[in-house]
Amino acid sequence: MIHAIQIGPVSLPPSLVLVALVLAIALLVGNYLGRKAGVEVESRIYRVLFVSAICARLGFLLQHHDAYSSTPWSIFDLRDGGWSPWAGLLAAWLYATMVVRRFPAMKKPLLSGLIAASVIWVMGTAPGR
Repeated sequence: MIHAIQIGPVSLPPSLVLVALVLAIALLVGNYLGRKAGVEVESRIYRVLFVSAICARLGFLLQHHDAYSSTPWSIFDLRDGGWSPWAGLLAAWLYATMVVRRFPAMKKPLLSGLIAASVIWVMGTAPGR
């Protein structure tokens, strides 16, 4: 298991590198197809990431609520590594579905970007990798 990725003097956790890779893939695919369709999807992709991150944290907090009951302010300490990747992925898809229902022109670029990002995310978070 890799505990850190060294880039020169900088040490990055693999989960942060994975999030950056997933975001980059979603933006590349979404923006490419969005330009072809004449729609701007970049801001929606960032919103999907934001909603996903919030829900991933909330999913973790719900799973481990006993650990935070004695010190409730510790739920805001994001350094504890408490994220539920599957809750985040589910939230990303639910939010993207809502966006596509409201803005049908974004369907192909947004969902294609999300499919590509989801594949990378699942491969990066799957047990036994």
